[in-house]
Amino acid sequence: MSYQVHITSTAEHDIMRAAD
Repeated sequence: MSYQVHITSTAEHDIMRAAD
């Protein structure tokens, strides 16, 4: 489960960077 959460966090960060 922790692994999935880490993937989500990374994806969210990447989206934020793209939005910027």
